[in-house]
Amino acid sequence: MKKIFIALSLLVCAIPFTSCDAVDDLTEFDLSVSLSENLNIDVPEGVTTLGASVDFDYGQVQEIADNINRIEEVAIDTFTYTITNAGGNADAIIENVSLTFSGTTVALTSFNPTEAALSAQVFTVTDTAALNALGDALLSNPELELSFTGTVIGAPVNFTANFDIDVTVTVDAI
Repeated sequence: MKKIFIALSLLVCAIPFTSCDAVDDLTEFDLSVSLSENLNIDVPEGVTTLGASVDFDYGQVQEIADNINRIEEVAIDTFTYTITNAGGNADAIIENVSLTFSGTTVALTSFNPTEAALSAQVFTVTDTAALNALGDALLSNPELELSFTGTVIGAPVNFTANFDIDVTVTVDAI
């Protein structure tokens, strides 16, 4: 009897030192969300800079809206963009391309809009620090303005930039 009492006492004393992470993990669930926005760009002849922006709002997704105050983490799974509907000068080049959001700027690959559209080229943002910054920005605010800038050689040119962001959102159920 004395041994059982000692064993139970040790067990009771050890419980506060165990991690609550296991319990916390049981109360969390992940939501996978795909965000897509299109940005129509028209650069007239004689203009050498491109600057346009688009707003992402993952709070418009019903599952996110239902859990907006319980979101613990936002992880960016993939961030890609494609170019479609190219027109104007088929030899135009977009250089010094960058995306900016919440104070973070990501340098992107130069491209010819006509070639990118015809080949259905998919551009992927792979900068881990930038993807983490994007996740942090979406965690603090479900609305995000994304600015797309570059230098245009050979305007006039017009095209549509199609942005796709796949996100995993971790929600605490309680």
